[in-house]
Amino acid sequence: MSVVIAVQANSEIEPVLPKLQKTGLLVQGLVTGQDSDAAILAFDHRMQHLQDFTNDPAKLDDAMHKLRAGSSGAAVVDAILQADYMLRQHDKTNTRRRVILLLSRNVDKGSEAHLAETVRKMQFDNVIVYCVDISKVLTSVMKKMDYPRPENGGIPSEALPNILGNGARNDTNVVQQQNGNALNAVPPILHSIHDLFKKSPAEAFSYFTGGKMYSFVTERALESAITDIGQDLSSQYLLSYAPSNKNEPGFHNIRVTVNRPGLKIRTRPGYWLGGGQY
Repeated sequence: MSVVIAVQANSEIEPVLPKLQKTGLLVQGLVTGQDSDAAILAFDHRMQHLQDFTNDPAKLDDAMHKLRAGSSGAAVVDAILQADYMLRQHDKTNTRRRVILLLSRNVDKGSEAHLAETVRKMQFDNVIVYCVDISKVLTSVMKKMDYPRPENGGIPSEALPNILGNGARNDTNVVQQQNGNALNAVPPILHSIHDLFKKSPAEAFSYFTGGKMYSFVTERALESAITDIGQDLSSQYLLSYAPSNKNEPGFHNIRVTVNRPGLKIRTRPGYWLGGGQY
């Protein structure tokens, strides 16, 4: 098995970098094992190859400690695409299990690649994606508070122009004019409601590749998530078959049933046969 650890390293997750830096040893011990290897890719709006494929835990640990917070960008989809390229270059004969472990916020900022096309490529390349979502609440709580900026840049209310036209400027109409800008928040709110009906990058990658999604709120939760991923990968059944009718390109559904009650079956929803239209 070969694993690419794709880690978001931008300004948003700077507060949790010390926790993420411990991930190298966790992955080596719980996911890859002796007969497998891992590589580390850090990203903000850029892609940074911190470590090529290795089964040396010391190299993975050293590479994770090189994580540094970068820009405000978070090209999640581009990072998954880059991780897929790394796996294909490393496994040109397609004889290894290909896994991507994504440690990031579940929000894409600045990717050039399209989500739908990248998901389909993961399915073609037989890549399974596990996502550990870095909680926005956690990064907000751990972020160091900046010194508050002075109101109106420190300019007294009486010296500011009064656009309401109701006398001299004072503290009361300063607040009134500021609150009038609340209407500017309406379009973003509407957009966020609209986005609820779409799958986020982490949800799409984990669902359509047969992986799983976790939430990272505490360091213990991070360790538990990686432990569970290791158990999941070591207890999977790998089934393969050749389609009987290769003249029907496109997407084909997969349904797996077992005759043992009480089991929860999780598979990728289907596969693509070359030549089909998305």
